[in-house]
Amino acid sequence: MDRMKKGTLVLAWLLSLLVLSLRPIYAQEQKPAEEQKPAEPEEKPLGPGWLSLDCCVGPLDIAIANGKGALETALGIGISGYLDTGYTWSSNHPHSPANISGRYFDKDYNKIEFNNFHLALDLPEKTYGVGYHVSGDFGRAGELLREATRWNDHFLKQPSAELRESYVTTTIPFGEGLQFKGGLFVSPLGTEILPSPGNYNDEISRSFAFNLGVPLRHLGGLFTYPVLKTLSVSGGLVTGWDDPHDNNSSPSFLGGVNFTPADAFALASNIIIGPEQAAPTGRTRTTWSNVATIKPMDPLTVYLEYTLGYEAKAPTAVGNGMRGGMRFPALRRGTGPSASIPRFAEKCSSTVRAPGPTLPVFSSPTILSATQR
Repeated sequence: MDRMKKGTLVLAWLLSLLVLSLRPIYAQEQKPAEEQKPAEPEEKPLGPGWLSLDCCVGPLDIAIANGKGALETALGIGISGYLDTGYTWSSNHPHSPANISGRYFDKDYNKIEFNNFHLALDLPEKTYGVGYHVSGDFGRAGELLREATRWNDHFLKQPSAELRESYVTTTIPFGEGLQFKGGLFVSPLGTEILPSPGNYNDEISRSFAFNLGVPLRHLGGLFTYPVLKTLSVSGGLVTGWDDPHDNNSSPSFLGGVNFTPADAFALASNIIIGPEQAAPTGRTRTTWSNVATIKPMDPLTVYLEYTLGYEAKAPTAVGNGMRGGMRFPALRRGTGPSASIPRFAEKCSSTVRAPGPTLPVFSSPTILSATQR
């Protein structure tokens, strides 16, 4: 009897040890309960702000958002756009022609211009496996963008309307997903892009490096592959610098690397290589743009850019530009109309702006400027 009691106690002790040893394993296998994430707050409409537009900004923004949301739901596409008008003045008082030197989208002196009505339509890729983006500019910006683009061999006064972008996107099921974009799209070179609210420089003013040193748009195809979570590479063929008509039937290579090791730092390096002259002269043009984005603290963002250009047998074979800038939003959504205070410092030597011959444009000392929208 004693022996049975001892055996029962030993068995119970062994079972208790087994249960205790299995508990950690069982706990590891159990999936932790998913935390209840708080509901994402709805986008806050524009409200009373520094400019005291209490009576109209908030209600107007709500009305537009409601109407746009209903239309997007009915059509199954994204709709966005903006209106922009402004006045430009220069202390140099240019007369004939009345254009501010070294400027492009803000070159009209002493004029109130309807700059742009921009409209964009987006079809999400997830709907049919193929996405689509199309956008257009109507107004002075559309006219200037068309003048900078070689659609044909005739350089006449252009209409005040231009197709900015029109491309399809899809993801090929290879590895982590090989992304493809084909059509007409804005160039990845440089810090700045075409005028567009919400981006780095959402004012009409642009740096010399943007106006003269990099292409605006390309027609062609571009593949992008995420090698790592922090690194992606891209490459493809395009018709050249702002040249959908393709003046020499010779494509250019467009490629780049994007490295984002942390939220506070990103580096984008892009290059375009190919002939840009109207005849096969063997004059290959190379433009290499490097942009570092640094966010030392919220909401301050610092940008550093170095762009190098080279064309064989050109009057000025090499051009380069360095620029730096920072963006500090003065107003945010929910406090009034959007505004920012960027600061620029740049130094450029002879550079290029058109698909035609490379010409020495200017050689300038360091230029400091400030704008506020």
